[in-house]
Formats: sequence, structure tokens, C-alpha cells
Amino acid sequence: MDRETAFEKINPIICFIYIIGAMALCMFTMHPVACCAVLVMSLLLYVNVCGRGVLNRLPLLLVVYSILSLSNPLFNTKGETILFTYFGGREFTLEALCYGMMLSAMFVSVLMLFGVYHRLMTSDKLMYIFGGLAPGVSLVLSMVLRLVPHYGNQIKKINTARYIKQEGKYSKVANVMSAMTTWSLESGILMADSMKCRGYGCGTRGRFSIYSIKGKDIAVLILAVFLFASVLICRVKGGLDAAFIPRIKISRWDNIYFVMAIWNMILYLAIPIVINVTEAVKWHILRLKD
Repeated sequence: MDRETAFEKINPIICFIYIIGAMALCMFTMHPVACCAVLVMSLLLYVNVCGRGVLNRLPLLLVVYSILSLSNPLFNTKGETILFTYFGGREFTLEALCYGMMLSAMFVSVLMLFGVYHRLMTSDKLMYIFGGLAPGVSLVLSMVLRLVPHYGNQIKKINTARYIKQEGKYSKVANVMSAMTTWSLESGILMADSMKCRGYGCGTRGRFSIYSIKGKDIAVLILAVFLFASVLICRVKGGLDAAFIPRIKISRWDNIYFVMAIWNMILYLAIPIVINVTEAVKWHILRLKD
């Protein structure tokens, strides 16, 4: 795994609030400039938090973006500007294409932010956030999050332990599933007995956590809430209005609320990037001094 970034060291509650707010910003508006800004900043945030290895996934995201963009005009023929006709007169309009491109940008941005969420919010952080509010739900949630990789590793172990060359394909799958079912039931019984012996769910229980809220965390939260609230106010004031049917009508640069909304969205999504880059520069300077 890559080295932990500076933003990952922020209190998990702050990280969780931030990433939910970032996803909400992606769905605030269909304005072309706002969607492009969010898409670019989401990509930069994705690469900055998850590492350059995610660049290998860009072709797949580009394919998803292209398919979603081009599929909307095929089903939605509304719009005044006809680019061409097909299938005996069915219209392919510019307005429907632009609408599809904005929807695709929103969808791809949310996908990348889910990648950021997966990197930032580990199972222990979710236990820390929700453990006091709903300990049973948080326990089940943390178990579900580790279910797929844990079961995948166990299937590999079973395949390695009982490899038989002459065994048929379907017979092998059935035997592996039978072994996995037996193993999962036994593991569930052992875990239930272990937690019962430890007194889980009996009486009052204390909590231990390695996380604490510091001054830096509060400053990040205040900044994020301020920027998010300002974008919301600008949205209410009409700064991010956009309509595509029957013709394209969007807010322009002469609208002060539009300018404020775009810059505040960019600054909001840039918070982790600034924190990580600043920490990396400090670390590089300290290494040079040594």
C-alpha cells in the first residue's frame, strides 16, 4: 500500500463530512463550466489521494463517459439544433448531446470520488465514527467491508490446498463452494462465541480510539463548511442555473454568483490536494536540511 497521505491523518469524522460534501457538489448543478471544473478537480483529487497508479483506469473512465454521453441523444431527441438524422428521420440534437455530456461528467466525477472515499474511509475509521451511535450496525458494516477480500483470499487458499488436475471444472467449483460454506459457518460460530465470552452487548461498554480532534481538523472543517455553504447560497441565487431543453440557457461570467460558485467549488475540492502538497513540500525541505 502507498504511504499514508497528510489528509488521511485528518480526523475520520472530518474526512467523512468532506467526501459526502464533495459528492453533493457534483450533483448540485448541470452547468457545463461547473461540471467541467468538478470533473477536472475530482480527477486531480483522485490521483493525489490514491496515487498515480489510478491513471491506468482513465481509459475505462473515458469509455464510460463516451458511452453515457452518446447514448442520451439516442433516447432523447428533444432540442432545437439538429446535428444529423438517422434511422429514417430520427433526430440527433446538440442539446441532448450536451445534456448527456453533463450527466456523464457528473457520474464519472462521483465514481472517482468513491475511489477517494474507499482510500480515506477504512473499516476502523467507520467503526470510530458510528461505533458510539450504533455499535451493532458499525460492527456489521465493518464485517461486510472485509467480507469480499477475506472470502477471496480463503477461496485461493482452498484452491491451492486441494488442487486436483483430473477434477472437472464444475465439480471443482461445487467442492470449493461446499468447503467455503462449511468454513464460513464455522467462522461465524467461533466469532459469536468469542464475542459472547468477551461480553459484547452486555451492560455498558467503553470505547478506545487512536483518533482525536485537533485544531487543524477544526480549521479544515470550518473551511469546508464555509465553502460548501457559499456554493449552496450561490446555487439558490441562480448562479449555477442551466437548461438544455429546448435550447441551451446557462449562467454567464457576468453573474457574480456564478463566478463565486465556480471558484468555491474548485477551492473545496482542492482542500486535500493543498494539504497533501504542503506536507510533501515540508517533508522534502526537511530531508534537504538533513
